[in-house]
Order: sequence, then structure tokens, then C-alpha cells
Amino acid sequence: MAPLTQQEVDALMDELKPLTTSEEMRVKLGMKVYDAQSEGIKYYGRTYVEDLLKFIHAAANEAEYRKLIDCSAMQHKTRKVNKEQFLSGQPVFIQVFKEVLKQGHNAQSMEKLFKDMIPAIANKI
Repeated sequence: MAPLTQQEVDALMDELKPLTTSEEMRVKLGMKVYDAQSEGIKYYGRTYVEDLLKFIHAAANEAEYRKLIDCSAMQHKTRKVNKEQFLSGQPVFIQVFKEVLKQGHNAQSMEKLFKDMIPAIANKI
């Protein structure tokens, strides 16, 4: 079962759209997660947000969502990160988006997505 309804996806995207309309804005949002200033971290911040937007778009479509889970797990296998390290990011991501998303129901939807997505990816690393 997909972790979010289409209504939850639409509401999240409506609130995130003004925060992600340009590369600069995606970097800024990603930096909130990574909280650093190096160019390498800026790259990861931007790609994190770009991937997250793909996951949100797919979150109401089980097949598309699972395909992204598999792809992300494969990408993370090539990095030096283990399951426990990957899972340790979940509370950080949840907290950052609780601060970023001003509409409570969207923060709850994002938390629900992270609590499904992150363990699903971690279990395949």
C-alpha cells in the first residue's frame, strides 16, 4: 500500500512548491537538512531535495513508489553507508520538515512518508 493518499501528496507539493521552484531554493532547503556550507554538501542538499520531490510525487502510487525505493537503495549501496547510519537520518529529516512545513497536516504527511520510505530503503541497503 502506498504510504500517502493523492490528497496528501497534492497538499505537500502545494506547500513545498514555492520552496523548490529554483535550484537555489532547492539548495537552500537541502542545506537545512545538511546544515553545512561546503560545495559537496550543497550538491547533496540539492540532490536530496530533488529525490525527495520524486518520492512525494510517487507516494500515492505504489508501483512508482516501490521503484524509487529500489533505485535509492541501489544508489546508497555504492556509498559507504550502512542500514543503521541511513536510519539515523530519519529523526533529523522529520524535525527539519516539521519546521519547514507550516501546515500541520503536511508535516504529519511528511513524517508518515519518512517513516515508511527511510526504513524501506534501509532494509535494502
